[in-house]
Amino acid sequence: MTVIGFGPEAKGQAVVAVNGRFDKARILTLLDADEEHTEKPYGAFTVYSTGDDEYGAFINEGLIVLSESPEAIEKVLDTAGGKTKNFASSALSAALKDIPSGAFLSGVLPDLSGLGKKINQSKVLEKASGLFFLAQEKQDMLLVRLQVTADSPESAKNMADILQGLIALGKVGGGQGNMAGAANLLEGIRIDLDGKILRLDFERPSQEIADILSRGRGHSGLFD
Repeated sequence: MTVIGFGPEAKGQAVVAVNGRFDKARILTLLDADEEHTEKPYGAFTVYSTGDDEYGAFINEGLIVLSESPEAIEKVLDTAGGKTKNFASSALSAALKDIPSGAFLSGVLPDLSGLGKKINQSKVLEKASGLFFLAQEKQDMLLVRLQVTADSPESAKNMADILQGLIALGKVGGGQGNMAGAANLLEGIRIDLDGKILRLDFERPSQEIADILSRGRGHSGLFD
């Protein structure tokens, strides 16, 4: 699964691209059962909708794209259909090259300006101009990276200070009750600064994380 972000011209929405084995006929049958669903031809594709902010399309038998924005869906379909010729030279294409082939979850938002209030409400991301993340499993280890591009080195340091403080608080309250084991997870987080770039890397054994999550609440309340 890959999350592709767009700028203000696409209402700041993202497109989720899901690659896998799908029973297309079954999915279309379920859509047909929804009397309120709509279908709109777009070039060689069809855009399906089940509401004002629910859109999806098949790129091929094994690739589905989903979004809350019809404009964002159309941009992806334009690229898939060859209508957009300059994707290889775009900032998004350059960012995607940093994603390893083994990543099972990834996302790139080169421009966060279109997210408006959603970003302004976050003390960590309010000064960010770009975001990149990925998750992959390698040799029984779960590896996660979050990379934020700030508007200045000072903003990047402020973000790092906030995250370090949250992690410290989590370690203090992470060894008791439902949070038992969460402190060990926090030990797997490393924060690095490189100018305007803030990187947060997380690495822990996959089984350890599965064991903690299987206890119920796990670390979901870490920063409550």
